[in-house]
Amino acid sequence: VFASEDVKLAVSYFSPSARCALEHDNLFQFADYSPPDMRSDVRAYLQALRPAVIAITKHDVWPNFVWTAQELEIPVFLMNGNFHGGSLKQLPGMRFLNHAVYSAFTEIMVVSEEDARNARKVVGDKVMVNVIGDSRFDQVLRRVKQAAELPRELESACAGKRVLIAGSTHGDDEELLIPTVAKLARQNPEFVTLLIPHDPSPAAKRRVETQASRYRLELGDLDANGSLVGANAVLINRTGMLADLY
Repeated sequence: VFASEDVKLAVSYFSPSARCALEHDNLFQFADYSPPDMRSDVRAYLQALRPAVIAITKHDVWPNFVWTAQELEIPVFLMNGNFHGGSLKQLPGMRFLNHAVYSAFTEIMVVSEEDARNARKVVGDKVMVNVIGDSRFDQVLRRVKQAAELPRELESACAGKRVLIAGSTHGDDEELLIPTVAKLARQNPEFVTLLIPHDPSPAAKRRVETQASRYRLELGDLDANGSLVGANAVLINRTGMLADLY
């Protein structure tokens, strides 16, 4: 997928973390929160944006969004579709609604033959169903082949140590995690934790620093431009690094 003079890309999302990740992304010409799933709001959104085609990934299927796109004659495609055997989509009480929603797609692209069989139970012969695999795995393989170099100071802080990666943490996670991490660090100095908040921000930094201070956890900050050697934990308050860290 690429943008050119003839093709402009737009993306909508619900998660605040997606907004952070897209702030410095030059791939999309438009990026903003999705509208509430009410017909009037969706219609105004789509009429303003005027997309030629819509691609929806995995589970981000909102009925009024799909139905309104169909009414406006905008082709809608589902990618990375999951229709596993135990899915609620298969329950008798849900089958009618899901048939009405998924039958409005132009094409459904699923990750496996089993998903394809289950998808056809939902939509029948009304919609083309194809198996194309899962693009997330393709992205992981590409990231492995094109792995970015990590900051040298971070590699030095982790060298020869057991490393726990606490990725995309929220405040509630940190309240449970940091006391345990502090206890482990006191028992084993060769243990280091990388803390990557779900919402990289000054508020997230203050939140982690407060918890670390409360439990006497020696916390280093990757963005503080100081040495991280000797830190029991490292705060990585930025986006775009988690996949490479894993």
